[in-house]
Amino acid sequence: MQMRHALLLTAVFLMSVASSSSPAQTIHPLGVFGGMADIAADEAGNLHLIWVDGTALKYGRVGNNAVTQQETVAGGVTTVFCRPRISVKRDGTGVHTTWVGPQALNSDNLYHAWRDAGGWHTETVWGMSNDKYFFPTCAVDGGGNVHLVASKAAPNTAGRLFYARKQAGGAWSAEAALTDAAKDYVDVFMANDAAGGVHARWGAYDKSLRYRYAASGALLSDSATESIDAAQGTGSMGMGDLFVDGAGKVHFAINAYNGSVNVDYAFKSGGIVSVPQRISGPITGQFEVTPSVGFGPDGKAYVLWSEGAGDLVKLGGRLGRVLLGRGGLAGPCLLSADDAHEAAQRRQIDGDDRRRHHSR
Repeated sequence: MQMRHALLLTAVFLMSVASSSSPAQTIHPLGVFGGMADIAADEAGNLHLIWVDGTALKYGRVGNNAVTQQETVAGGVTTVFCRPRISVKRDGTGVHTTWVGPQALNSDNLYHAWRDAGGWHTETVWGMSNDKYFFPTCAVDGGGNVHLVASKAAPNTAGRLFYARKQAGGAWSAEAALTDAAKDYVDVFMANDAAGGVHARWGAYDKSLRYRYAASGALLSDSATESIDAAQGTGSMGMGDLFVDGAGKVHFAINAYNGSVNVDYAFKSGGIVSVPQRISGPITGQFEVTPSVGFGPDGKAYVLWSEGAGDLVKLGGRLGRVLLGRGGLAGPCLLSADDAHEAAQRRQIDGDDRRRHHSR
């Protein structure tokens, strides 16, 4: 049974860009309870939250450090093979989410729901077969087209990643394979950018992180898969996050394993991919650490992660697309559960200034 905890938004406030002192943190209880969750911001600064309370998938907006407009998206939601992911069109006119079901250990269907002026709408994208679906994620591009990636596998086998696009007001395209080999692809994640393009990253517990990009209106299946190779001494790379800043620079947070878990950071800019940089480690006694990454108008990237045993490990410590100065927040934010926020870690990527802050 999924643990149920109060969801918190932890804001990290910089004392001063030039200050050498550690930044302060402010904890904001959101007034809702649940387990896994995700958060996103649109260009107007509205914060959109999706979370699972029991088996109900819920949505709300965050305003004045509390959740408003609480709505139930669907019931019977399982988080055994997926985490809820949210994608918001950058102008805020459309909210999208995906999940698998219809219940735990029976992930025969992959669902998509979207919110518009008429409320919530739900559809089955893939199903009615013996296949199982894992780790679905979606992103909406500048034209309102929805892109979806998920792992699909026959029972008791490893999966391959498949992709489909739904044109605005239209139907889903035929599914297309993004990977050739069947592997345990993990933590598939997508994001959109200021130009309306969509990005996808995934890991396979080996020495490469995979990445694809499609411009607004293009198909992700038509683009090539790029690899980000592990830093020297890293045995495998898996869970993590990506974020695209306003200049189009892509930031990656990576779970890097070499006998112990570490947190790495890499970026892609102008077609050049950096060598992953070690941010923290070794983290002993933990495997499911999912670092998150974001970028603020102060010109800094931020990486947040957890090292605790609470639900933050399963939540993934989502920094999401909550930006500095958005939603009335003056700092990057970490979405977590109340039993894990004290384990939150924070690292600022700013040249040689790479301070760690513990919120204990």
